[in-house]
Parts: sequence; C-alpha cells; structure tokens
Amino acid sequence: SPTTDRGPANWHRDIHPIDQAPLSGLQMDLLNNAPGYIQWNIPLYDDDVLWVVPQSHSRINTEEENSCLLEDAHKPLPQSIPVELKAGDGVVYTNTILHWGSNYSAGLRRTIHIGYRSFGGAIFPYVNRFYRDLSFTACLSSDAQAVFQDLKQRYDEEANVIETTFRAIINKDEPVFLDGLSRLHPGETGRIVCLILLSKLVYKMRTGTHAVRPDYGGDMSYDEDLKPRFTAQELDILWQRFATLDQKIQADHELYVPGFQSGPMHYYFNEFPEAFGVEEIIASWN
Repeated sequence: SPTTDRGPANWHRDIHPIDQAPLSGLQMDLLNNAPGYIQWNIPLYDDDVLWVVPQSHSRINTEEENSCLLEDAHKPLPQSIPVELKAGDGVVYTNTILHWGSNYSAGLRRTIHIGYRSFGGAIFPYVNRFYRDLSFTACLSSDAQAVFQDLKQRYDEEANVIETTFRAIINKDEPVFLDGLSRLHPGETGRIVCLILLSKLVYKMRTGTHAVRPDYGGDMSYDEDLKPRFTAQELDILWQRFATLDQKIQADHELYVPGFQSGPMHYYFNEFPEAFGVEEIIASWN
C-alpha cells in the first residue's frame, strides 16, 4: 500500500507493438484461438481501483476514445466501468483491454497481481518471460516444486522448438520450418502473428535493445537462452529472413496512437499487413 497519494495512472493497453505485434493482429489471434496472455487481480481488501472499457479487448480504439485520451488520459473514458471487487474476489482479463488504475491513494490496499501464459496452447504468447532460476521454490511444498519443474521443462522444450525453427529458416528448410511453426502456434489462423513475435525475438538476440525503446523485449526471456546457441553470422542471416516482414509492419513516417505503452514510433500500432502471410514470408527468402 503506498504511503502517498499518487493519483490516477494513464488509461492504457499493456501492448507495445515495437517488440510485440500490431494490436489488430493480437486481437485476431485472440478471437480465433485463445488469449496470448492474461492477468489476475486478487484484492485482499475491497478494491475498485481498476477500471476497464468492456469489449475493448476485441477492437482498436474508437475516434472518441482517442480524442479523450489525447485530451486527458487520467479520467474515465466513455462506457468505462469500475471493477468492484470484494476482498478475496478475483478478476481475470486479457491485458489488450483498455484499463486504468483510477486512484492510487495512500488508503490501505493489498492486491495480488498475477500474469499467466499457457504452454502447449493454441497460440504463441506475446509475453513469454519465465523465471528459470527455481531456487525460490525451495521453501515450497513438494507438490508446488513439481509444478514449477514441469513448467521449466515445458519452457525448455519450447525453446528447443524455437531453435529448430530458426535453423530451418536459416537453411530455408520449408518442411521443418512449417512443422516448427505449427508446434509453436497450433491454431492455423494467426500464425503470421507468431512469426512477427519470433522476428522481435531475433531482433532482441541480435541487437539487445532499440533506440526508441531501451527496455526492448522486456517481456521475453528466450533471447537469453537462445542467443548463445547462434553465431553472430547466423543471427545476421536469420534477421535477413525476417527483413521483408519487418518492413511490412512499419510506416515510412513516425506514428502515434494513445492508449498504448509506447511512444511515437514507425511500427504500426493497429494495422496488420494484409495479403501477407506465411507463404509470402517463405517466398521472400529467395
């Protein structure tokens, strides 16, 4: 609980397309397959700080919302509602939804905030950071330790699939590439979103940061595990394979849309490349 009144936060979606994907692509993936990431709020005391705009997880901002956000991002938006929770209640939501911390006062407040991504689900998550050092589990029960060991094994297995997929891309091995992609993103619709996310991972492995976003890729951890497996030359080739896709999701001028965790940038906030999918990416290798 804070000791000072901090007041309201900004309305936002927990999305930054510079190292994730355009919002409409993430939403398409969610609606056709499953959420890429969800969050939990579980207050230990009655709490109504969180506000949301219902259904905004499935659409981009309206013109009215953009106008309001540009004018003042610290007050209720049209059609927004407070999430009124009693102690012990919980709310689960995809963080693509427009949401707002309405008033961070010095009042007593204790809220457990949890993030969740699936392993083996229908899509590749846009938040995939995992804490691989399991030393903290020493104080947990044997059952809880077994759960974390299982998650670590699943994470490592997924990392191996990503490596195999990347090597197939380097070698232009279409069958192995398509097999790896289908394992990372079992849902047939939206696999281009998975490839955009993989391109961001390659960028992070190759450069480490971005001038526009110094904490680029902060929601990733696969870069830390996979980078040592590739030479600098291999990473250069891998990035070249993604170059056409990367160009498709950028404009030739700076863009800005309010309500994101991103400042101005060339990457599209909302727009998703039309008539450009997995087949076109494979064709771009030649």
